[in-house]
Amino acid sequence: MKLSSTRRVTKVVPLVASVALLVTACGSSDDDQATAAQQPEAVVAAPAPEAEAAPAAEAPDAEAPAAKVAEVVKEVKTAKVAPRTEKAKTAAVTPSKGAGAKKAAAAETDVKGDESAAEQAANQKIYDEKAGATDTGITKDGIKLGSINMHGMALGNLVTQPMVRGNLASASAINDRGGVLGRRLSIVDCDDGPGEVSRAKACIKKLAVQDKIFSLVSGVDWATASIHDDLKQFKLPYIGAWAYSQTEWQDPYMFPSHMSMIHEAMAGANWVKNVIKPKTFGLICLTSPEMQLACKEVQKVLEASGAKLVKKADVSISETSMSSHVLAMRAANPDHIVH
Repeated sequence: MKLSSTRRVTKVVPLVASVALLVTACGSSDDDQATAAQQPEAVVAAPAPEAEAAPAAEAPDAEAPAAKVAEVVKEVKTAKVAPRTEKAKTAAVTPSKGAGAKKAAAAETDVKGDESAAEQAANQKIYDEKAGATDTGITKDGIKLGSINMHGMALGNLVTQPMVRGNLASASAINDRGGVLGRRLSIVDCDDGPGEVSRAKACIKKLAVQDKIFSLVSGVDWATASIHDDLKQFKLPYIGAWAYSQTEWQDPYMFPSHMSMIHEAMAGANWVKNVIKPKTFGLICLTSPEMQLACKEVQKVLEASGAKLVKKADVSISETSMSSHVLAMRAANPDHIVH
């Protein structure tokens, strides 16, 4: 359920940065200089089989192995570590005219690491033996990431394309500052049309096997409820999943950046009730189980406030145009539309 799809998109864009923080555990290079700018790779989507709606998947096996992200975090000892003890000095404050003749002494702070000299030496040895290539998709100079986005969805130019551009802009901003421990980020984007499950699965296989990415990052895709087994198969973390499905919070390979759709719907409905205070309202809902549950919660909240539902439009995931639904809403003329 989307009260504001754009709001969701703007919240997940910075998640590329979270990948950057995460992979610091993989080590660093000797080159402190930023490498030449790398153009993000453009990827042609896998051929589109017959459209398939994304059902709400069952919760992943509770005994699923720890995600690759967790493994990387545990391998923090393999990182190339710079000397950890240094002095950080703050300049003395110059008194302003008319102030007392007090002098501010320079303050010193000891910054100490949590590794011994022996551990640092061992970490350096591991890094050198692997030449900086400490995980799939990671080299001495780069980190390759991937994303899956439904460019063929209705209003994709307003929802999906800004998401993709935001990811690329975030990666560029990180690269402009030297990357992650000298490694520059690149993102391979894969298009699964209107969010078809089969095409999303094909994208995951391509990104993992052919492109050999380290991790997926934030994307806009209805198929996120149906790719849990694929992530487990390829041990592929998904950082910044948009929490379309409740099961994203239960998947050890997924790290959502947003509240679940049902909770977002309830929060939005309460905002509409308290701020807009409509006497009549309309609902535009996807036919997927997750969206239908979200719409029921919105309806409960608003009808309890005395508002009347005058039009509900159920939209298939495979639809690429909202024109007929917009015209139907205009005819119903609600005070407010929740989508």
